[in-house]
Amino acid sequence: FLQKLDIHNGKNHSSLIDTDHNLYLWGSNKYGQLGLGLDDTNLSQPLKYITDIKPNKISCGYKNTILLTDNLSIIYDVQIKNMCI
Repeated sequence: FLQKLDIHNGKNHSSLIDTDHNLYLWGSNKYGQLGLGLDDTNLSQPLKYITDIKPNKISCGYKNTILLTDNLSIIYDVQIKNMCI
């Protein structure tokens, strides 16, 4: 099982950062909040993202996802596009 560092829910999507700073997102991508571009994908299971950033905190809004990295950078969902495996 994943050990969570941070977890958050939006209106129709959810996110988790594990203790190894891996990012997982699932739920609705209708507004691009999963970082998959603007398609109407709906993921029923967590999708692990491959990235060189090290997320520490995450927040999900109504139509967005925002990350805070270890170097205090802020990353919005439109900037994490195409980082999934």
